Amino acid sequence: MSVAKPTKPTTLNAVIVLPGIMGSELEDETGTLVWGLNPRLWARDWLTDALPKLRPTEEELAGKPRLRPTRLLRAPAWLPVLRGLEPYTEMLRRAQAAAHPDHPGAVAEFPYDWRMPINHNAKLLVRFATRHLENWRAVVKRENLGDKTESRLVIIAHSMGGLIARYACRVLELDAELADVITLGTPFFGSLNALETMASGTARVLLPRDPVRELVLGCPGVYDLLPRYRCVADGAGIRSLTVDDVTAIGGCRKFAVDAAARWEELELTHPDPKGSVWRNMCAILGWRQPTWQSVVIDAGSCQFLASLDGKDESGDSTVYEGAASPMPASPREINTVAVAQKHGALMRDEAALTQVEHRLVGTITGPPMGAGEIGADIPDLIPAGTPPVIAVTATDGEPGHAHVSSTELSTGQFTRWHFLRREGDRALFIGRVLPAGLHRVEAHGGTASPVSDLMMVSEDKP
Repeated sequence: MSVAKPTKPTTLNAVIVLPGIMGSELEDETGTLVWGLNPRLWARDWLTDALPKLRPTEEELAGKPRLRPTRLLRAPAWLPVLRGLEPYTEMLRRAQAAAHPDHPGAVAEFPYDWRMPINHNAKLLVRFATRHLENWRAVVKRENLGDKTESRLVIIAHSMGGLIARYACRVLELDAELADVITLGTPFFGSLNALETMASGTARVLLPRDPVRELVLGCPGVYDLLPRYRCVADGAGIRSLTVDDVTAIGGCRKFAVDAAARWEELELTHPDPKGSVWRNMCAILGWRQPTWQSVVIDAGSCQFLASLDGKDESGDSTVYEGAASPMPASPREINTVAVAQKHGALMRDEAALTQVEHRLVGTITGPPMGAGEIGADIPDLIPAGTPPVIAVTATDGEPGHAHVSSTELSTGQFTRWHFLRREGDRALFIGRVLPAGLHRVEAHGGTASPVSDLMMVSEDKP
């Protein structure tokens, strides 16, 4: 009986997958999981009791770790304003299958402590990437897969992971070992959602606001996500966010100053030098979703706007479109691919996954076609006992042709929503009263993947 020989890999490159903020499981010294819990544990008491455990201590900020990143998320995660984040299981599986179906050692996941600043995690990435590439080159030589000197690194990075990869390359010189970079929803020029989470003027009555806000204000990594494009409307025009703006809403001045300096080191305001992999990278971004793009700040209170200087450029509900790729105002060699999807679901979107697969094996592919693309305004949080309502828009002008459903993640209970009415160019859909917990809401409009986001139904407590 003959045994099938392993197929040769379609590429000799080693692959590393970096998650975004909140995208790595964290456990404490006893091995207890502090972040990355099963959805059934997402309740008001958990937010109250567990979030303080995530806040970095003075010892951690001084360089003594307390929590350990173990792996990329295997279960959905959620925080108010920062919204929901889907697990990375499908991206890891598809990357492995596309590049090295019989050689699992070539694709590695890089979990990191997302509370810490990007320079801290970039140093760890360089060490991890160097070791991973050396190990893979040894496999290539031992199994006679090809010339090991042709093996280099491919980085697939979601959200904050792209900033860490950029810092590792531009400041710590990981560039020399890179073959390609693929980012998904990376806020190269920041996100107003980071500012909204810090702002006291956006307090929620449905959840205990203080633990969430205190966690965010105490995490240097969140300051790395603050917007760096001109986004503050002050009556005289549009200007950049300043350190004084951040401190006016309660932010830490030192964290804000340090984060601004780190962002300057990324050198994103001018084109990369010729020969740099970053000139020909692939930036996959979400669009057509309602997204904060500018803000009015008055005496520490913030009013967020889904437009920039009067024009709605949309985005992925976290990162506005113009902030999701490098060199926004220069001629691009970058392969920018836009998909109609939410930020937290980009790593499981079919169009995005296909782009990654093709890029890994060197296949030339065009962008996904826009026919039937939809946008969906899905709230991240609703009170128990209230029927949820979302608004859907469509590129073909017929949002009423979409259909909406939700799944309660702890039980798998499926609910089909109903068309409610039209309001201008939007169609409203309503669901029944949903049980407290975390729900995945999906709006289907004819594309390969539905527009998807996680929605928390708060517990009905006095």
